[in-house]
Parts: sequence; structure tokens; C-alpha cells
Amino acid sequence: MIFRYNLTQTALAPLHLLLAAFGFYFSWRFVETLIDEYVTNLLPAQFYQYGEAITCSVAATAISIASVLAFRMWLHEQTALPGILSAVPSFGSPTRRSSSGEFALIEYSVYFRIIGNLFLLGPLQLLFCIQRFRNLIPNSSDLENRLKKWLDLARDQKRWHTTGLYAGDYDSLDYLIRMGKLDYSPTKEVVKERKF
Repeated sequence: MIFRYNLTQTALAPLHLLLAAFGFYFSWRFVETLIDEYVTNLLPAQFYQYGEAITCSVAATAISIASVLAFRMWLHEQTALPGILSAVPSFGSPTRRSSSGEFALIEYSVYFRIIGNLFLLGPLQLLFCIQRFRNLIPNSSDLENRLKKWLDLARDQKRWHTTGLYAGDYDSLDYLIRMGKLDYSPTKEVVKERKF
């Protein structure tokens, strides 16, 4: 049980690294293209020689800002910016004030949120990769036996039951919840076996 869980966590880590590499690459290329296409043409002739340095510094700054924002979101257990389509009104109920300007603003808002999520993809996936390794459970036969014992207790209960039954062995309870074997309600502090 522990070996399978740890193997899954370890196997998924390279996927997060691959997505992180794509996210960082996309962010860098997006800023680089934006600067090269629009900003470099506006620079005076004497600054053309610094065009690449300006592009690299702006791209590095944008990725740094996205990384700090992603770290703050990760600390608060957010995985993306608020809903991409949350600002889009339903087509069934147009308002009197709806105008083409409002719809254009909503359309650009969706584009900015998609680009923002792509900028956050690299840092968030890197943090998820680190979290996979932090979630590994020590593999020992004693712990495996305790987990099986507590899982059998949860199966015998057949309903939500208090975490007090696991008194003195809250680490095992935490591992079972982390492995997805038990559902946990933090408000009532009760658990039950998860049915697959």
C-alpha cells in the first residue's frame, strides 16, 4: 500500500517537471516575442544594441513576478487564477446595458486570464513536483501493518466516525487521508472509508 502510493508520487513528479519546463519556456518566449515585435521598434537607434539585454531582463522580471505570485497562491492552496469564464454573462439573459464594448472587455479579460494561467503554469508545476516528494510516506512494515489495521477499523464502521478512534496514532490517520483511503471532514473532525 505504501510502496504503491510512493511509486505513484514519484512517477508523477517528472510530469510536473515537464509541464513546468513548458510553462517557463512559454512565458519566456511570449515576453520575448512581445518585446521584439512591439517595444524594440519604439527604442531610439542608440539602444538597438541593448535590445536583447532589455528583452532578457523584462522576461526574467515577468517570470520572477509570476513565481512569487505562484508561491503565494500555492501557500493558500490555489491552483489557478479565479474562473476564466466567471465574467462571461449567460447568453440566455442579456441585459439592457449590454454593449459591444462590454463584450470586448469580457473577451480581453478571458485572454488575459488564460495568459496569466500560462505564466503561472511553470512555477506552480515546479511547486507541485516538490510537494509530490514531500508527500512520500516512510516505507516500513510496522507502519504498513498499522495502516492496514486502521483501514480495517474504518471499513468496519461503514459510516462517518470520529477521529478520536485513532487517538495516539494521528500520523497513520494523516497518511491514510493523504493516500486517499479515507475521506476527512475537517469541520466535524470525522472520517470514513473512501469508496472507489
